[in-house]
Amino acid sequence: MTPTPSRTLDTHASRLRTKLQLGQFHGQGQIYQLSAIYGLGYRMEILPAPEAATAATA
Repeated sequence: MTPTPSRTLDTHASRLRTKLQLGQFHGQGQIYQLSAIYGLGYRMEILPAPEAATAATA
């Protein structure tokens, strides 16, 4: 019988994304995203803001 994989790390990453409001536009022209890197861990990336969001603030 194989052990059931634990989802503990996925749960922590999900809660961190929610708490930090990652993936949402922050008003400074940037969106932050937490990406999983297979075999290494996680990386926080800064993505450019979508054109609609930057046009609305201008």
